[in-house]
Amino acid sequence: MPLIAALYIRVSGEEQRRGYSMDAQREDLVRWSERMGWKVYHVYEDPAKTGRSIESRFGYQAMMEAARANLVDAIVVVDTDRLHRNVANEEAMHQELMQLGVKLFSLDERGEVDLDTARGRRDARRKAVDDAYYSERLSERTTRGKKQRAYDGLWNGHPPFGYCRGDCHTCTDPNGPDYCPNHGGMPLSDGRHLVAHPRDSKGVLLAFELYNTGEYTDAEIAATLNETGYRTNNKYTRKPNPKRKGGPRPFAKDTVRDLLRNKTYLGLVKYKGELLPGKHPALISQTLFDSCLAVRKAKSRAHKTTRGGKLARIYLLGGLLYCGECGSKLHSAASGQRYRYYRCYRAFQEPGACSQKRGIRADMLEAEVELMVLAALAPELPEAWQRQTNGYLNGGSKWEEIERHRQILETKLERAKRLYIDGDMNYDEYDRERGKINSELARLVPPDAVSLEKAANLIKDFGVIWDRATLIERKKILREILEKIMIKDKVIFEVIPKPAFIHLFAEHTKRKETAH
Repeated sequence: MPLIAALYIRVSGEEQRRGYSMDAQREDLVRWSERMGWKVYHVYEDPAKTGRSIESRFGYQAMMEAARANLVDAIVVVDTDRLHRNVANEEAMHQELMQLGVKLFSLDERGEVDLDTARGRRDARRKAVDDAYYSERLSERTTRGKKQRAYDGLWNGHPPFGYCRGDCHTCTDPNGPDYCPNHGGMPLSDGRHLVAHPRDSKGVLLAFELYNTGEYTDAEIAATLNETGYRTNNKYTRKPNPKRKGGPRPFAKDTVRDLLRNKTYLGLVKYKGELLPGKHPALISQTLFDSCLAVRKAKSRAHKTTRGGKLARIYLLGGLLYCGECGSKLHSAASGQRYRYYRCYRAFQEPGACSQKRGIRADMLEAEVELMVLAALAPELPEAWQRQTNGYLNGGSKWEEIERHRQILETKLERAKRLYIDGDMNYDEYDRERGKINSELARLVPPDAVSLEKAANLIKDFGVIWDRATLIERKKILREILEKIMIKDKVIFEVIPKPAFIHLFAEHTKRKETAH
């Protein structure tokens, strides 16, 4: 029988910039496997991922799951440094492959990596040390280079909105053609220094001046920038990773909030928390920047706009809402002057990625959550709640129940992995199932004594505290009580409290079911 091989390819961000092609690795591995007469089970890919860890490398993890499930006989790479640049991780993989009986082949080593003999394992360990050394040295040089650039006043990384490299004659920015008036013209810089973008720099000034009036929220400024034709310059545009769709995007309120706090526009560069004088031009004055900070502080304190004395658009559930379909956060969105909405961020930014496109009225959803929280933290519950939570602090049957439930959930998670590896479940289905199970596992974490003490102080006279609290204070209270709220089809799909409050909400649910 022909050997069944799993092919693995990877490039880091740095290697990708140097032209270390994923396609070239794939072609070499497939060609070599065909020449050897092997059957290719799957080509596992991790584009733009470092080899120093495995946590974010889903291609590598799926490949190892296939090996553990006895679906492949061998793993094939162009070089073992594609698998790891970490000695401990590589040694752990070698030990596991030996236990599983899975062979390892490397084109660079012209065949099988010998893990069966002491000499072969010694050579493999030496190669792992060399790979890790190269990676660490590259990291050190990169860090030194970035530090020196910052101290020289030069910007590190992709230019923020409002700036560009000034290489107009060779510009490949997707916001270039028919967007920038100087696209394809004479260069404005040597390509090393940031310059004011001929168009976007005016958008930065517009955002600051609008906010400085005190009459516009972040969301309203985002809408104005979008209507005026401005678009963000997303840095992931140039990364060939279909899961991270980059490119020009409309502004959102969070983008505007970050822009209005960015001291880069004062002509400064930042390195590890230190602000240094930059060689790029300032787009706004220190006076305007400080004035905008004062406006934001005043809005936070007073919770009112200057427009007719109406309440500011404070979103009570901001940061707590998640889409029940794709798992993305729900972001706030305003419609004219009348209504506020929450809507799925992914459905808005990536058309076709999620079907939950329609927003849900913020006032209706917030009122529902307020009623639920007030009912769950009713005055008669604390004593019963204290008796129940004592079981966590003292161990006993509560811990045993948690452990049994955990084992069931971990079994479900493993089953989902196998279905995904076997092709009986696509990635989106697996991702949703994994998110759901991990959410349940997170809720099994028992509260600690400090959390219980804070919870007890909060729920004492909770109704009075809630009535006297401002909108901002209520928002902070909800973040102390709730972990997340899942929304699907415009209704609350699931509520996940913080560990210290789980039993209070469970008791509330029981009382509702009994009443019905």
